[in-house]
Amino acid sequence: LHAIQKAGAGYVPLDPDYPIQRLEHILEDANVSLLITDSNACDSLPPHDTPTLLMGASEIAAADEHNPTARSKPENIAYVIFTSGSTGRPKGVMNEHRGIVNRLLWMQDEYQLTSDDKVLQKTPFSFDVSVWEFFWPLLSGATLVVAKPDGHKDPAYLAETIINSQVTTMHFVPSMLQAFLQHDKAANCDSLRQVICSGEALPLDLQQRFYSKLDASLHNLYGPTEAAIDVTYWACERNSQDSFVPIGRPIANTSLYIVDTSGKPVPVGVSGELWIGGVQVARGYVNRPELTAERFIADPFSDKPNARIYRTGDLVRYREDGRIEFLGRLDDQIKLRGFRIELGEIETELLNNAAVQNAVVMAREDREGDQRLVAYLLADTGNIPADEIDDWQDDQVDQWRALWEDTYSRDQSIEDLTFDITGWDSSYTNEPIPAEEMQAWVDVSCDRILELKPKLILEVGSGSGLLASRIGPKVAGYIGTDFSAAAAQRLNDLRMEFPKLSAISGLHKAADEI
Repeated sequence: LHAIQKAGAGYVPLDPDYPIQRLEHILEDANVSLLITDSNACDSLPPHDTPTLLMGASEIAAADEHNPTARSKPENIAYVIFTSGSTGRPKGVMNEHRGIVNRLLWMQDEYQLTSDDKVLQKTPFSFDVSVWEFFWPLLSGATLVVAKPDGHKDPAYLAETIINSQVTTMHFVPSMLQAFLQHDKAANCDSLRQVICSGEALPLDLQQRFYSKLDASLHNLYGPTEAAIDVTYWACERNSQDSFVPIGRPIANTSLYIVDTSGKPVPVGVSGELWIGGVQVARGYVNRPELTAERFIADPFSDKPNARIYRTGDLVRYREDGRIEFLGRLDDQIKLRGFRIELGEIETELLNNAAVQNAVVMAREDREGDQRLVAYLLADTGNIPADEIDDWQDDQVDQWRALWEDTYSRDQSIEDLTFDITGWDSSYTNEPIPAEEMQAWVDVSCDRILELKPKLILEVGSGSGLLASRIGPKVAGYIGTDFSAAAAQRLNDLRMEFPKLSAISGLHKAADEI
C-alpha cells in the first residue's frame, strides 16, 4: 500500500473472500492496470488479463532496498473502495490524497498518538476504516499491530491480542463492540486508552456498558466512504444524561448542511438530509458518470471555485447545542454489522433467477439488537419445467440434510440430553452462543408457546429437543420432524423419559402422521 501511494497511483482492494462475480465487476469497472497479489490468492480470483505482479517472500527479499521519492500529488486518487450498489453492481468511490491527508492529520491533532501507542489493525482493507488503521500510526510514530485474518470476528482473540500486545487504540463497529464486551476478558484490556466507533449507529446502552467495563475513552465517528472515511466526531460522556449518542460536529475543513427536499437548510430540531462539503468529498464513482452527477453536486452554499457536496441520503437533525443526531436513511440502504448494504442489490440478484417473479428484502429485528436480513419471494414457475423445479428443491434439501446430519452426528458427551445446544453458533463470530443466553431463549420460547394452551404440536426442525423436552410433557402429543435422521433419533431417545414425544425424519412423513 505504501509503495502504491508513493508511486502516485491509487489502490483498489480485492478481497479473495468476495464472490467471483463481485471481483469481476471490480476489475472491470476500476480498469485496473496492475494486479499485486501472491500465489495463494491468485486461485481465488476470476479469469482476467490484467498484468500481475506476484509478491511472495522471495520476491520481496530480492527487491531493491532503495527508498524512492514520493510522486503523489494532492489531486491524485489515493484509493478506490467499492460499496454496495442498488442496481446489483458495486460502485467504486474514488478518494483523493488531499481528502485522506486532511482526515489523518485531523485525527492525529484530535487523538494525539505518540511513540508509546500501539494501534490494532483489524479491519479488512476493503473497508475504508482500514485506511486510518494502516497509515495513522505510521505517520505519527506509533506501533502498528496487525491482527490475523478474520481475527476481527473473534472476541476472545481480540482480547488476548489487546492484552498481549498492550494495544492502546483500536476501532470497533458497534455490533462487534457489543460482542467483545460480553467476553470475560474484555474487562482485563486495561491497556486501552481510546476506542473509536463508527460504521453503525452507537446505541446508548452500549455506551453505558462500555464504561462499566473499561476506563478508556469512547469516540463516536460518522462518515460515508464518499467523504474520506469520517466527517463528524463526538467524545462520548461517561455520565451522560442524553437519551441518544450524537454523531457530533464536523471535523477540520468539512462543511455540513442539513436540508429539506428542495435543498434549503432546515431549522434546529427539524430533520433533513445531510449534505457534506469540504476537502474530503470524493472525486466520484469510477466509470459511473450518471450516478456521480446525481450524488455529487455543486455546493450552493460555497463561493469557492469548483466546491462540491456529497448528498448522503442520511436523515439527521441539529440539536440546540449544535450537535448532530443521526435518525436513519431516506432510502433502503442499511448498515448491518458494519456492512453498508443496498437492499436493492440483493433484490436485483434474486430477480435474476427465472423462478422469482418479485422480491422484497428488508432488515428485521425479531430480538432487540439482533438485526437480520430477510427476503420475501413471489415465485414464478409458469415457464419452468416441473422436473427442473423439483431438482432445485431436492438439491437445497440435500444441502440442509447434509449440514444437520453432520451437526447432530458428532460424537459428543452431553451431560444433559434436554439441553444439547450443539450447532447453536453465532452467525457473526462463528463461536458457540453462551449457554446462559441459550437458556434464556429456551425459557422465553417455551413460555410464549405454552401461553397459547396447545394440545397437539408439530415442531419443524426439532434439532436436539430443546423445546420438545420442556413442552412435550405439558401437551397431549408432540411430534418433531427434522431433515437430520440423527436429530430425530435423539428426540426418540427422550421418549423413555417423555412418552408423549415422537420424532420423524422428513416433513411428508410427519404430515401423514398428523
